[in-house]
Amino acid sequence: MINEKFYVGYSEINKDFKVSNVALLNMFQDTTTIHGKIAGDSLKNSDGAWFLTAYKVKILDRPDWERYVNVSTWSRGIKGFLASREFEIRDESGNLQVAALSNWVRINKHTQKIERITPEIASSYEQEEMSNFDSEWISKLVECDRVDFEKEFTANRNYIDFHKHMNNVSYMKLAEVVLPEEIYNKPEICEFEIMYRNAIQCDETVVCQFTETDEYYNISVKNFDKTDLKAIIRLFKEK
Repeated sequence: MINEKFYVGYSEINKDFKVSNVALLNMFQDTTTIHGKIAGDSLKNSDGAWFLTAYKVKILDRPDWERYVNVSTWSRGIKGFLASREFEIRDESGNLQVAALSNWVRINKHTQKIERITPEIASSYEQEEMSNFDSEWISKLVECDRVDFEKEFTANRNYIDFHKHMNNVSYMKLAEVVLPEEIYNKPEICEFEIMYRNAIQCDETVVCQFTETDEYYNISVKNFDKTDLKAIIRLFKEK
């Protein structure tokens, strides 16, 4: 496990002066890369790279502006081609504020193909048994059987990262663009899941299909002709 301290500054807050969902995911992303470097698996120097397949995030007490938070991450489980990682955010008094679970696959950077995680890589991340979730594996999201409306979205260069496709954090930005104004203006959703299927390329236009149910808001992201599912973003309503 590793721990990093972050300051919730102006660029990390939403309209309610609390840390935004985008900022939370950026903290997770940065902490993950720090863990990789400590494990001798730096993104810059390694032949392999980790690609997200799913996120599950639960915000218990959204951190405030002008406060320090402690972000922890650890390897939860590794089997075959798959890996699981957890995150915690705690305030300066040690109170749990955010719990998150993520699933990953290992990609060979030269061939761009999924590869089995070697025992050496697995051992370097020192798996932990502690968990805030019942399982280390996130269940696959299924598309809704109806669509309320559709909206096109083009991933310009501002959404693209080192891997030359849309960064995993940008899918939350995409959701904010698609949400109806009356939903966007409410306090940010405190529980959400994202399932990543196929990468969105720079300048690619996708179709975002929005559905509201009694339990959640769902955004299914597909290629322009709707034959290829790119991702599902599910924002759960407060119970």
